Amino acid sequence: MFQCINNITEMKCVFNFSLLIILLFTACESKDSVITHQKIQHWNWNDNEVILETNERHKLIVPYHIVANYNIKGHSRFLSSISKLTVDLNNKADFYANFYFLKNLEYLETKNINTDSVDIDYCRFERLSTLVIDMKAGISLFRNHCKSNSIFIVRISGCRTLKSIESGLNDFPKLTFLTIGGAPNRCKYNFSFATFDHLEYLEMYTCELTSIPGDIASSRSITHLDFSNNNIDNLPMELQNMKQLYAINLRSNNFSKMPAVLQLPNITFHYLIILNEKKEKL
Repeated sequence: MFQCINNITEMKCVFNFSLLIILLFTACESKDSVITHQKIQHWNWNDNEVILETNERHKLIVPYHIVANYNIKGHSRFLSSISKLTVDLNNKADFYANFYFLKNLEYLETKNINTDSVDIDYCRFERLSTLVIDMKAGISLFRNHCKSNSIFIVRISGCRTLKSIESGLNDFPKLTFLTIGGAPNRCKYNFSFATFDHLEYLEMYTCELTSIPGDIASSRSITHLDFSNNNIDNLPMELQNMKQLYAINLRSNNFSKMPAVLQLPNITFHYLIILNEKKEKL
């Protein structure tokens, strides 16, 4: 289960830690047992970190290979208590099958993931509501299609190698919050923003955008837009059709004057416009 141990002290630490995990798994099977520590950590490992958090915010931090090698399927009480999972996938080529036993998972964060080599079936987490993807490498996202009615928050960051976000994202019809941060200018958005009936908050900051991408202006649900820290110098006239739009953040772009669409006399809805470093209201 563990890598080679170089000294007696480290051997004791590893033994105590493995024993601790077994005790925790066993304790969670008992109705009368309660994990009393808010945070339990073990620092003597060289593997990536996995953070498991319960509904009561008790936290267990273990090495990545522990999840793969330990038979956790029989510990249903423990598995059902986990609602939040954060996994460091740096230099990992797969997402261990044992993670899918976390049937009550509501929050999943994947750090340093290579989206071209690591394939995760998000639909197997039937209660998953928040998906956070921190990319280290990969040229595309959401190539595969799998419908999930539970996911309503998606946050994507660290995607400097990204070339496309595919239409698999549209398989999350209840999506309400979408954040894309740090995508390069070459990134293609091969999905429909307007298809989301519940999308209200859209953030696309530091994405080297020179214009508003895709069919965003056709959306009938978006109320807040954040295009801060891009290279946009104008806005499409179609933006006037977004009657439900309340706020738009355009700070740190290339505007030299107020875009024409925001000066139209027939605009009756309210905008909070943050243009460069000053705020203006229509």
